[in-house]
Amino acid sequence: MSQRTRHSVILGLSSLILSLFLLEGVLRIADPLGFYAYRVGIRALYANLLPDSRGYTFGAGKYDFGSFGVTIDTRGNRVMPEAHESCTIAWIGDSMTFGWGVEDNETFAYRIAQGYPEAQFINTGKAAYSAKNLRMTAQSTPAKGYIYIPMYNDNIVSPFLQPTRSSPPLALRTYLGNSQRLGSTRHEAQDWQVDLSAMLSEGRWLILAMDKPSPVLDWLITEYPETVIVTTYTQSVSFADEHPSVNGHGELVDVMEPHVRTFVDDICNQ
Repeated sequence: MSQRTRHSVILGLSSLILSLFLLEGVLRIADPLGFYAYRVGIRALYANLLPDSRGYTFGAGKYDFGSFGVTIDTRGNRVMPEAHESCTIAWIGDSMTFGWGVEDNETFAYRIAQGYPEAQFINTGKAAYSAKNLRMTAQSTPAKGYIYIPMYNDNIVSPFLQPTRSSPPLALRTYLGNSQRLGSTRHEAQDWQVDLSAMLSEGRWLILAMDKPSPVLDWLITEYPETVIVTTYTQSVSFADEHPSVNGHGELVDVMEPHVRTFVDDICNQ
């Protein structure tokens, strides 16, 4: 190989490496489709989960999930407005109820609770909780009333407790493909209907389901015709993250609040 050819190869490789570094920086900062922010949040989730009788939970404290922050109370639940403990209402659900992608006071659960000084709301939502996790959570959470936010994947088991690196992922990898697996192999739970039936048989429940067709919703409508169907949100966190944005949570507040009002009045003002 001639000296001129070697120089050309070295120059080409140097240009390629520099271009990759620049592209990595642009994707981390601009993140046009939200893939990088979503993966950063998922890694932070993995790094902070703790084993628990309900499946998994968080220790009390503040957590940085990259694009949003999370505050967890001493019971392992996301913080809610302080109110009277005499009438407790528990939100039951997965990452949608938890409020993945937005700040503590931007979730629909928090914003609705602000209008009820007579009730202490608890947000027990956890990312990827399945029907079994939901049942165990409800049964270990004393409350006068429960509000269940069912999702299309409540019949799916997706364990999260796996070792993970805490360092940020490469932005290029998040755009070119999965930089890590989201838990172990996902599969449908064989007894998810049994778990949901057991959960809903104890206590007083308001079931608020978004109008997104799924086996879970079909089963609930059949078995629990009192299920309330509300219009789903239209504004998501990003292309990569389908959870509701701040405005999306606002949409959910508007359609859920009237039903919550009737339920709380019935439960707390007897």
